[in-house]
Amino acid sequence: LTRKQLVLPDDSAYRFQHILIRDSVYEGLLKRARATLHERFVEWGDRVNGDRAVEFEEISGYHLEQAHRNLIELGIIDEHALAVGAEAARRLGSAGRRAFVRGDMSAAANLLLRATGPLPPQSRQRLALFPDLGEALMQLGEFEQAESLLEDAVATAELAGERALAANARLVRLFVQLLAGETEDWTEQATRAAEEAILLCEAEGDEVGLARAWRLSAWNSLNASRFEASAASLGRAIEHARRAGDVRQERRASTQYAAAAVYGPMPVDECIAGCEEIAARVAGDRQAEAAVNCVLGQLEAMRGRFEPARELCRRALAMFEELGLVVDAATVALSAGQVELLAGDALAAETALRRGYEYFARVGERYLQSSLAGLLAEAVFVQGRWDDAERLARDTEELAAADDVDAQMLWRLQQARVSAVRGQVVDAERLAREALELLEPTDNVVSQIAALATLAQVLRLTGNGQEADERLARARELAEAKGSSIVLEQVPGLVDMPASPGTAMMP
Repeated sequence: LTRKQLVLPDDSAYRFQHILIRDSVYEGLLKRARATLHERFVEWGDRVNGDRAVEFEEISGYHLEQAHRNLIELGIIDEHALAVGAEAARRLGSAGRRAFVRGDMSAAANLLLRATGPLPPQSRQRLALFPDLGEALMQLGEFEQAESLLEDAVATAELAGERALAANARLVRLFVQLLAGETEDWTEQATRAAEEAILLCEAEGDEVGLARAWRLSAWNSLNASRFEASAASLGRAIEHARRAGDVRQERRASTQYAAAAVYGPMPVDECIAGCEEIAARVAGDRQAEAAVNCVLGQLEAMRGRFEPARELCRRALAMFEELGLVVDAATVALSAGQVELLAGDALAAETALRRGYEYFARVGERYLQSSLAGLLAEAVFVQGRWDDAERLARDTEELAAADDVDAQMLWRLQQARVSAVRGQVVDAERLAREALELLEPTDNVVSQIAALATLAQVLRLTGNGQEADERLARARELAEAKGSSIVLEQVPGLVDMPASPGTAMMP
């Protein structure tokens, strides 16, 4: 074979001269022989690698996957074939979860999906893979595939009597539905699902499921702009994730905890200190690091450090793009846009926000798109493009879920500003008051500042100077407590607010 240049000496072994020769030889083997050789390779690899065998689980899992496939194609479905399949799934699943932890969603989705293949449909081992698989697909923007797989997982788990596993899959499915814009009755469904999952998982000692349930509960609070309640739920999620040794969920909940601090009552300097601690905890997980950078970018902008803020957002975008996380990459537009609005660069804000808005429009995502549309309306309003601002305010209204406080507040506030500059002060006052009423039960301090300041401007136009002064004083009080005067100063029209009633408000 060496003389014929089919194989070449390589130390104490031989290797094929060309990959096509190798493939031809492989195809010429009987399937039973292939299965045996794949299994023998894994045995040899485990023996050679010893304690480091876990590092090569993706490779060994592949060989066992091939061995199982060849046995099944031969019609051999005995205990040995099932055991080979179960071990292949265990190794591929383990490799997939490690990819999940390090933020490599493409590898995680590929490995976790393959891990489901060698297992019987109602296998507990198989059903336990779907929540992580669904979340990985969600991160890649594959909403339809994620929802389909999770729906099947819920039905199969219930049929198998695995109620806790069904609850786990249902929790992740609700995350997917929220991002995909399927928001009708979402809050009610999410509340019920989280409560049921907490009871089931507590009864079964399922710490992983409890972490998922509390994360969903946190999203519910976030949707209602109740940031302290969201942070409390995330604290519970982190606690359960740590008990389960679920690094991925611990880090995900930690980054969400950081994000919840931005708009709530916690002072900016305290938020930054907390985010820096979280950044140290998630070091090594590039997805989590990028998410914390986005939060830090907004916080730095809130204290007037715009260049560091921009750099943090650029770094986050580069990391998400390198990881292939298209949804997260598009979400950076929210942070980058708000940084530019605080910096007073409306054109740069529009550029950043439009990138995310157009991406989410293409993939049919509505939850984040509604917030982007509202902020985009502000960016074009500041540039004096009132028709564009009004159109985007209407887009926000159309996209906003009924229980999405942020989006419902945003479209009213942006429309109020447009109505005010057009002299429609009665409509402007009504909308500004509605926006503030939506925010009153919340602790969304940053949005409360904007709503109070905008209402104050409109009240001056209507001649109600006393209430205008009261509203503005409250806005200043909140801004001082937050530790960010810039949040107040950059409310559109505030700096050049007319001094006397009847003067047309200009952006």
